Amino acid sequence: MHEDLLLRLGTTVGFLRAVAANGCADQFGVRPSGHVFALTEHIWHLRDFELMAVRPRIDAILAHDTPQIVEFDGDAVAKNRRYLERDWVEALNEFAVARTANIEKLRSLRQTDWKRTALFHGFGPVNLLDLMRMTAEHDDQHIREILALGQDCPIWEMSSAA
Repeated sequence: MHEDLLLRLGTTVGFLRAVAANGCADQFGVRPSGHVFALTEHIWHLRDFELMAVRPRIDAILAHDTPQIVEFDGDAVAKNRRYLERDWVEALNEFAVARTANIEKLRSLRQTDWKRTALFHGFGPVNLLDLMRMTAEHDDQHIREILALGQDCPIWEMSSAA
């Protein structure tokens, strides 16, 4: 049930692991001119988004009738948590664990659970399937931004060929 979406969500961890294995680690904390995040910041943001937004939204939709959910203020969280001073390896490992747990949770749901709705501030009514599609689109946006970060590292060539 929605296996294509779950597989798509699962690819983000693999992509980030490939970046970590093949990228230029000394550049992970460098934010090139014109970019919002350095690679370290992207990894921490995805970790925090998964733990602070995705899972709480899933849980709220499953536990309550039409809960209200709010936008995740990633810029404020990044500033407050000072991502560039943090270990990206820790973030990647925690993101992988959280994403895997969320996919397992989603895989266990009945079709009716995917249709449960929430009132998403600024978006209106959304169901769980809509939210998970939005999460996949969010991942895709970060992957595009990561690919645009640095043309001098081997990961960029490997990832763009994939």
